[in-house]
Amino acid sequence: LMSIPALIHSLGVLTITLLRGIKWLAEQLNPAEFIMPLSPASVTVGGSITTFRQQSLVLKNRLAEIAVPTLLVWGAKDPIVPVSQAYQAAMVIPDCQVKVFENRGHNVHRDELKQFSNAVTGFLG
Repeated sequence: LMSIPALIHSLGVLTITLLRGIKWLAEQLNPAEFIMPLSPASVTVGGSITTFRQQSLVLKNRLAEIAVPTLLVWGAKDPIVPVSQAYQAAMVIPDCQVKVFENRGHNVHRDELKQFSNAVTGFLG
């Protein structure tokens, strides 16, 4: 019984040391570098999406309002937002082109950087 206070104290010191170590490691790794920065607009839109079904409906009714030439770049194997949504959007957006990368998923801009850049540059002229 006399050693219980010492044991509790040792566990407290160990816990604090462990938490400080985790904090130090998090500061060294800087996880913010690995997270894509979010714009206020994307946070607002993203915050209004509560289900995958709603995700396809959030902007659907406003696409026809786009008043500039538009290029949609998509991966045919996108598991998050199906390529069918690109084709549906292109039917509604005035002056819209679609560029689909057949063997890519959601991150075409990263996976096919050179071809993605060429597509955007060609579109912009």
